[in-house]
Amino acid sequence: MKFLQKGTIRKERLDLTGSIISCLAMIFIINGISGIGSHLISLTIGLLLLIYFIYHEYTTDKPILPLNLFKTTKRNMAYIIRFSYSAAITGFWFFTPLMLQNDYKLSPIMVGVSFLPMTIFNFISADMVSYLTKKFGSIPLMTVGLIITTIGFGSLSLYKTGFNYWLAVALPMITVGIVKG
Repeated sequence: MKFLQKGTIRKERLDLTGSIISCLAMIFIINGISGIGSHLISLTIGLLLLIYFIYHEYTTDKPILPLNLFKTTKRNMAYIIRFSYSAAITGFWFFTPLMLQNDYKLSPIMVGVSFLPMTIFNFISADMVSYLTKKFGSIPLMTVGLIITTIGFGSLSLYKTGFNYWLAVALPMITVGIVKG
């Protein structure tokens, strides 16, 4: 890996074409999933643009996304895990407050307070990550984290209206909070 020397200034060219293609691809893909108009046409255009973006990045001198980032299995697994976690946590942050407001009739401020158990465990576990990584290594720690996260999200998905908050919501949130750190 090359590092710039202190005080070195280099002018670089922005991959404007790659930037525009990637933005358009994401716009069409997102619109194809949950937007207006024909979802199939939008999704098809988005996927074709994404394929063209990959081709463009492969052929350009200064890509905005160097494809050699995807050469190692370890890094690819980290990308897949991060993508999966981001998708799950986004749904979690959207649906859990709605559930707490609708089923438990909590005010928005009390919904925020109801996330406190998760936050407390999140802070505790975040403080331990460095120590645990040194002791066990990153791969075993990520594997255990993925298992714990799956248990947390999985148990939250079993929620039914009328369940006890502490067992049905707080405990799974604490489980997710342990790993989120």
